[in-house]
Amino acid sequence: MAGLFEIGKSGLNSYREALSVTGQNIANINTDGYKRREASLEEVKGASGGITSLPSQAGLGVRVAEVQRSFDEFLLNKARNATSYAASADSYVEAIVQLEDIILPGDANIGAAISRFMQTLQEVAVNPSDLAPRIVASKSGETLADMFNQTANLIEELQTGIFTQSEQALSEINILSNSLANINRNITASGGKAQNALLDNRDAIIDKISKYVEITVTLERTGSATIKLGSSGNGPNLIEGEKSYTLSANTTTEDMQFFLAEGTDFRRTSQVSNGSIRGLADAYKSATDAMRSINNLAYQFINDINEVHTKGLDLEGQQGVEMFHGIAFDVEPSLSNLGSGSGIVKVLNTEQISNNPVRFSYDADKTLWRAFDQYGINMASGKHNISLPGLNIEFSGNPVDGDEMLLRPADGVARNITFALSRPEQIAAAAGFLVSPDIENKSDAQITISAIETNTDTSQLASIKDIISNTHSPVNSSDFIRDGAIAIIPENVSNIDLISLIQQSSIQFSIADTAVTEITDLSLTIDDGINAVKTYTFDLSSYSETLNSDSTLSETDKFFWTDTSKIAHLMNIGALKATNTVDVDVDGNPTEFTMDDLGGFVSGNNGNLNISLNTDEISSGAVIIDNYPDVMGITSARIDSASEIQVFTRNGRHVAGSSYSDVSSLITEDNGFYAEAVYNADYLNLSGDSGYMGMTVTTQSDYESDQISVTDTDTGHVITFDRNNDIDGKESSTDGLKSSAGIFNYTLKMDNISITLDESNVDGGTPAAIAKAALEEIRSTRPIASLTGISSLIESETIVLTNAQKSTLDSNGQLTLTSADVDYYLTYEDSTYAIAGGPKDQLSLRFDDSTQTITYTFPDLPDDGSSLVLSFEDQEYTLTMNDGNIDVTGGEDGRLIVSYDDTYTLNISSNNGSISASEITIIDDSVVSNNSTMALIFGLISANSTPTTSFSYNSATYDPITISGVYTAPNYDFSISDNTLIIEKDEDYLNDSIAITSSVTSKAESRIQITDLPDEEFIIFLTGSDDGNGERARSISAVYDQYTADMVLPKRDISITVTDAANGIIEFIDTATGTSMATRSLNANGKASNGDYNITITGVIEDDDTFYLSNSHDGIHDNRNLLDLIALQNSSTDKGGFQKIFSSLVAETGADIYASRLNAEAANTLKDASLEAEAMYSGVNLDTEASKLIELQQAYQASARILQTAKELFDTLLQTI
Repeated sequence: MAGLFEIGKSGLNSYREALSVTGQNIANINTDGYKRREASLEEVKGASGGITSLPSQAGLGVRVAEVQRSFDEFLLNKARNATSYAASADSYVEAIVQLEDIILPGDANIGAAISRFMQTLQEVAVNPSDLAPRIVASKSGETLADMFNQTANLIEELQTGIFTQSEQALSEINILSNSLANINRNITASGGKAQNALLDNRDAIIDKISKYVEITVTLERTGSATIKLGSSGNGPNLIEGEKSYTLSANTTTEDMQFFLAEGTDFRRTSQVSNGSIRGLADAYKSATDAMRSINNLAYQFINDINEVHTKGLDLEGQQGVEMFHGIAFDVEPSLSNLGSGSGIVKVLNTEQISNNPVRFSYDADKTLWRAFDQYGINMASGKHNISLPGLNIEFSGNPVDGDEMLLRPADGVARNITFALSRPEQIAAAAGFLVSPDIENKSDAQITISAIETNTDTSQLASIKDIISNTHSPVNSSDFIRDGAIAIIPENVSNIDLISLIQQSSIQFSIADTAVTEITDLSLTIDDGINAVKTYTFDLSSYSETLNSDSTLSETDKFFWTDTSKIAHLMNIGALKATNTVDVDVDGNPTEFTMDDLGGFVSGNNGNLNISLNTDEISSGAVIIDNYPDVMGITSARIDSASEIQVFTRNGRHVAGSSYSDVSSLITEDNGFYAEAVYNADYLNLSGDSGYMGMTVTTQSDYESDQISVTDTDTGHVITFDRNNDIDGKESSTDGLKSSAGIFNYTLKMDNISITLDESNVDGGTPAAIAKAALEEIRSTRPIASLTGISSLIESETIVLTNAQKSTLDSNGQLTLTSADVDYYLTYEDSTYAIAGGPKDQLSLRFDDSTQTITYTFPDLPDDGSSLVLSFEDQEYTLTMNDGNIDVTGGEDGRLIVSYDDTYTLNISSNNGSISASEITIIDDSVVSNNSTMALIFGLISANSTPTTSFSYNSATYDPITISGVYTAPNYDFSISDNTLIIEKDEDYLNDSIAITSSVTSKAESRIQITDLPDEEFIIFLTGSDDGNGERARSISAVYDQYTADMVLPKRDISITVTDAANGIIEFIDTATGTSMATRSLNANGKASNGDYNITITGVIEDDDTFYLSNSHDGIHDNRNLLDLIALQNSSTDKGGFQKIFSSLVAETGADIYASRLNAEAANTLKDASLEAEAMYSGVNLDTEASKLIELQQAYQASARILQTAKELFDTLLQTI
């Protein structure tokens, strides 16, 4: 009976709890985030049987096993992803619609404003001299500028608003993330038995986060959630257990970027892929793109309008000025600069200008400015100018090493555009040129001319500024694989210096970063072309033991290397030395060689190591590395010949270079020439009035021989030394891929006098230092003149003690005596006298007790300011006393060495040998008053004697070609002036000849320098590799100057002359210089072009007919320039077409909005379907719950009936008993 009671009781309890669950579902039918619950019932089994009993087969009733949440992770994640996608689409559409309203707010838009402005200009063109339409056009221009300003400002405000919305949404995410981290903590604390309400709260927060960003959710075993950004599952963690990360955003010039932070550690993430924040970020990017398009339109509008307008003449006959302003390229010096450098920007081609910032840094060692892009890559360099795509920057001032400037290219043009004309008269309606036939023409032919609007250049040649660095530097030179046309010299280049270089032998190693520290040896096999090939090995394994103990090295040179740059540095300074198996010293030890000894230089960085030799050949090389494979070097052979440089105009005028056998074959369009160009060598290497357009051309076909030049004079010769350290010095590239070994070798022979000059005997690499060293080398084998004074300038004085003073000294043992304000201290002890004190300049001091006399000696030098004048090598030298020393002035600086020795005897000598064996003599009193008296005072002479000059030889350098030390001076002498060595013949030998020969070694072989280039393009050619003289290097270094930003080039007046009427041959001639600029043939329609403009001649021409193209000086009744300007509005070329550009922007924005709306509709449909599917599974259905409620109620009632039955049975039993 007890079992029946328990079964009924369990049923009542279980179904009461199940009814509570169902009631809870019905009560929370409208609660957000609530997941339907379901009570899971299970049977309570009966007890098992024992040895004497059978198991119960009826059981013990029912119980609630658990209350389950209706939860499907797949459906929930699908709904969340759909929600993120829809939220992204919705937020994007909301923002992009605002952008459309800004760009196209109705009739008041940029396109309409441009159209109205052009219409007003058309009214001006109808009557150019009338002020009224000009006033209207000026006002319309101001309105157009305001429209650009307003549109730009509204887009910027929209971007600000979008970013503000994003920050608010991010703040919401971070709050939700913190809440979810707290829930995770509570769930984890429950030990995997978290309440369903807590789990509902968890999922509700995740649902909210998914509206802002797309996420991947991973539920841990305990029920806590790990949230990653993005849908890939590989994104960064937003919430990880009890830890949440802060999501933030920032804006760049391009887009919105997102960052995850833990504390102060910020990491950029690209996993914000969907959600409302992604939509806002995409809208921000679209607004940025629209702003760029508006800026580009404003930029092109300003440049194209101004380009045409500045070509015309205004109503007052003045040259047209810019009609619109707004483009400003300012080079901003860094606030941390220590120098005073500045830069001015000249815009050359707006279409080539990048919007990316450019940083300029000054290298004082190279006296060079370098330009770096936003990634730190070196774009270009130059001493005074740097050319970038579309720009030229001119530097000035006094920068110091490390100074920087920043160029921010066109930004905010639409916001800054203004109408620049202050008076309506400034509208330049008239064309800037006039065309007319000569009145003496035999024919009545007429000519018309028009500017060429489109680029008809079919060549693929790049501008020199794009392919050759603007600096003389072998490592920055440009190498070409074949002869032919290599570059265009732009028309804004005023001066250019081109050098053709040989190729040094070099070897390149590429070493893995991890292997650099394991390098043990580096070997080079070198062939000097004379001796047997030798292999030199640098032992890098002993670095730590030997170099770190080297006291001559700085501390920075004593660290172990982690990059090849350190290895290169230590090799270059001689800290790392090489040995070979052949050369040994006197003790039999291997001879050590530095890189300088080998004539090499090293460049290293980022695992790259490049070694070059100045004269010898590197046959092979290897780097030995512990635990890594050996690295074999890649060699480049030495090429001793360089290509020849040629310079042409694009019309075929050969202006610089050398004669070329098949030069006419070069004049093709593929090589950059105009289609009708004709070869002409009339101006080859000519300058001034004879040269092309008055420019100056200097050519050096044998660059090396020109480093020492000899000029004859009436009395001898002048030898001039030159050197280009930028070319012939040591240099390495920053990337370790190129090096250039220094070359320094000058030889000079004059009759039997021979000298060799290199780094060992030249102090500095300047031409002046070379001239000085040449003179010193010549003198080093000549007798040194010296002159010694007769008198020693030492005097003595005596003081005699009185008997009383002597008695005091003897009795007291001491005595202090003052004479002439000088104190003397005498003592007497142990029968010995001693003395101290005396004058400060005394040389000796003694006391003689026998004569009771104090005696002291002192130098009797000339008074300060006293001077003596001597003659040596026909130059006067003045000796002047100065505080006990002798200053020497006049003559050659440092030539005479003058001092007093220990005996105060005057010694005078030349600092080096005297070629003429000149004596040192005293200038006569008739030339310098009282000079002999001063010689006596200086001790050079005595009253009865005068010294004579003696000569000696430097045994280390003197070549004893004379007999018994007898020296015969040549019939000429030498002196220097700056970078020249001057040979002056003796008067009696002016007709004698001096045989002078010289040689110089350089990396340069030929050079062309052109100054005062006219404003037109030139073509650079390389030739010579097919002349039968072997392989040639094709390496070009260049330095060029471009016009400054504010320079206005003068316009040319051109005459067009018919030279052959029968064949339609005409000649374009510059009126000012008479230079033939181009030769053309008229086609069947009488047309020809000359690069900048097209001409058409109508009628029958005659020989010598001339037509003039000249500058216009009257802009009253001419509208030709204004018509060209108006035509820009709908131009189909790369100029103008403003309406098309704006229409494209509007169409692009409209299409974007239409597509976005369709996308949003589809996204929301998907979201609704996903949410409905998830709700059907986990949501509460009222009908279902009501049915279940009835079912459970009936079960409950049945359980109660079980109890009632049990009670009745029990009562019957009791009644029976």
